[in-house]
Amino acid sequence: MIYEFEFRDEILDVLPVGVTVTRPNLEDNVIIYANKAFFEITGYEKGDVLQKDCRFLQGTDRNQEGIKVIKESLLSKKPCQVVLRNYRKNGELFWNRVTISPVFNKAGDLIYYVGIQQDVTSEILAMEEAKSSREKLISIAKEWRMTVDSIPDMILLTDANKCILRCNWAFKDFLRLPYDRIVNRKLEDFFSSVFLLKGLSLDDVFYSASKEFKIGDNFYEIRNYRIESKERNTEWLHVIRDISREKAHQIEMKRLETAINHISEAILIADKNGTIQQVNSAFERITLFKKEEVIGRHHFATFWDISPKEKKQVYEKVSSGESWNGVFETRKKTGEKYLEEMSISPVLDDSGNVINYVIVKRDVTFQRKFNDIISAINLAENMGYAFMALRHEIGNPVNTMKTTLKVMEKSIESWEKEKILEYVKRLSGELSRIEYLLSILRSFRLSDEIRRKPIEAKEFFTRFLGMIEEELKSKGIKIKLHLDGKIKFLGDESALHQVMLNLFSNASDALEGREQPTITLKVAKTGSFVEISVADNGIGMTEEQKENIFKPFWTTKPKGRGIGLALVKNMVSRMFGNVEVESEVGKGTVVKILLEAYEVKDIDR
Repeated sequence: MIYEFEFRDEILDVLPVGVTVTRPNLEDNVIIYANKAFFEITGYEKGDVLQKDCRFLQGTDRNQEGIKVIKESLLSKKPCQVVLRNYRKNGELFWNRVTISPVFNKAGDLIYYVGIQQDVTSEILAMEEAKSSREKLISIAKEWRMTVDSIPDMILLTDANKCILRCNWAFKDFLRLPYDRIVNRKLEDFFSSVFLLKGLSLDDVFYSASKEFKIGDNFYEIRNYRIESKERNTEWLHVIRDISREKAHQIEMKRLETAINHISEAILIADKNGTIQQVNSAFERITLFKKEEVIGRHHFATFWDISPKEKKQVYEKVSSGESWNGVFETRKKTGEKYLEEMSISPVLDDSGNVINYVIVKRDVTFQRKFNDIISAINLAENMGYAFMALRHEIGNPVNTMKTTLKVMEKSIESWEKEKILEYVKRLSGELSRIEYLLSILRSFRLSDEIRRKPIEAKEFFTRFLGMIEEELKSKGIKIKLHLDGKIKFLGDESALHQVMLNLFSNASDALEGREQPTITLKVAKTGSFVEISVADNGIGMTEEQKENIFKPFWTTKPKGRGIGLALVKNMVSRMFGNVEVESEVGKGTVVKILLEAYEVKDIDR
């Protein structure tokens, strides 16, 4: 790969080969630069060449194999080298060895092609018509050194006896030998033992039209050209190219494609405009669309039933370099509706520009139905536990309000305005407390929706412990709290209430009959996460129990239903968090929840 560079006349004009630069457009392959040697080779002047299609050198002789090779190279944005029959301005035929290389900018975008024009007429004629004079042989040798030695491919010429007549610099470097130890020696001296181990012969490699072979860890491609001469015996021109990087890329792409096709989630790759370029096997299995039915179509228009407004919101987010994730109802090819979770992640180049999108889709219909069943069963258990705690908590403010109202009833006529306002504020405060407790009841719902918002740790856990501490104290359980009041994290308060109730309920059950039963709640920031741990000094768990605790309907409790921790894991996962459990028989259990930290900004303080 060649990266952009300056086209400076004072440098390029001293080169013995023609240099042209063209725009990367197959329909309009216009020359935008040519050096001095190019005009000397072709006989054209700048006015005849610049801003003209480079195919004018072909005249009407365009049905050449080399032209097809060039077109394929331009389409694949890869370098190539061919020999063409071209014509000078005066109509004279000359043989032109054309080397075309794509030039990319630092962002990897193709910006133009550089062509090297080498007049190899004498060389070709020398190969076709055996030259007998010494002067012509010297001329051929000079042209060989000036042209072929500058080519990175290995080039060598052999006679009918498989003897090397000459080779270029690249071949000499490959063998790591001087010319005098290569020229006039036979091919078998260098390659027979290597090919024999691979079951190949010299004829397989050097005297077929083309062949790929491997030496050590490197892959090579060879093209062989038979040259007939009237005055000399048959000769062969061999061009060997190192294709190791291309092979490694092909192997890597094949490995990646195989891995992607074994993933259970549907994966699509789209270009920067959202047009689908590739899909995996799971996509066909989930959506029932065939690969060929969707490639080339926009992933929005194909099978996503959302409004134009929603499409616009998603597009604006991912086109700015952010990822998007959501769950919505969509359809399979048959029209069958299903619930799909999809994430769209942009792929950026080094400059931060979107070049591709990776789209991952999952059918979550069954998972959501299963979660609803678990939530429905868990609701009754949590509601009962919550009501036991709330019964006492609501009773306190109600009794306070009754007492306050009785005092006010007896004395209000003799009170001044300030005294009345004081008692009204007291009543209002108790009503606010009741309102908060009632809001907790509303958190016990069967909603699929999880909305992450910043949660202030001290405020949340102080309220939560205030709701349940009387119930735990009645069982003789001591509560310890360790937290930094400045910690904030992202989560859903309603979901987190249910998660904490499950954990404290499990801890309470594990402490039954234990001496000095204690539950310790710790909240601490660790890196970009906040760790919430609930530890008890209860009976603990065995390794087998730890392996199964998150499985739905698996329980060690005589009256348990085995859905509490399954629900905890589900809800924490939907808050983009993680759950870990540490336990030892006879010593207790620690459940750790990791949620994304929310950085406290000045505006939040």
